[in-house]
Amino acid sequence: MRLPFLLTCLTLAGPWNVFAQDVRLQLNPVQTGVELDGTLEPEEWQPAQSVTLQHGTRLLIQQSGSRLFIGIKAQDGFSIGNIFIRRGDQIWNLHASAAMGTIRFAASGDGWQVEEQSGWSGRGANLAEVESDFEASFQQYGWAGTNARLGASGEREFALKLDHFLPRGEGELRLVITHIHLDPERIESWPQPDDSTIDPQVLKGYFPEQLSFNESGWGVLVLGDR
Repeated sequence: MRLPFLLTCLTLAGPWNVFAQDVRLQLNPVQTGVELDGTLEPEEWQPAQSVTLQHGTRLLIQQSGSRLFIGIKAQDGFSIGNIFIRRGDQIWNLHASAAMGTIRFAASGDGWQVEEQSGWSGRGANLAEVESDFEASFQQYGWAGTNARLGASGEREFALKLDHFLPRGEGELRLVITHIHLDPERIESWPQPDDSTIDPQVLKGYFPEQLSFNESGWGVLVLGDR
């Protein structure tokens, strides 16, 4: 069964503050569908922008209308994928390990603190077990992502509803995408910021009382029409 969020590729643009160290990636619209099943089918992901991360993992990014799709193709098995994304005055962490979880951070003094954790679903090892969780997470939290047991070894897929994270009329999305291998432990990210988005404890879902996010080192996706 195909989920209601079939993919097509796009590009982001919009009124963000100017950052001196912007790493920008331009996306181009495509009309390609992707099934969120944890397997990066070549015919589905062929139009995607591809970035090679620090330890050889491939990051794939493509957009279709108001949907953004992110694929991770690693060389080994169990790992954790995280996306950190600005949403209004909050920062959201879209976490996918053995389950999907959504963590929201709010500004606190000179740093950030966890405001809420929610979701924690999608634990099944086959698509039939997790499809309803994907659909519920996509509707409530604006995203869904495959767990470490679903699909091909070392491959992960995420789907984001852009309108949930970016108001209509804005076309630039600031984010960090990370991938942490657990044995041995090593972290890959796009781009390569110097803040809590690459803290191994944070990437595993363990949060200190205060976090630091430096958005000047985050990436920017430049989108087309939604």
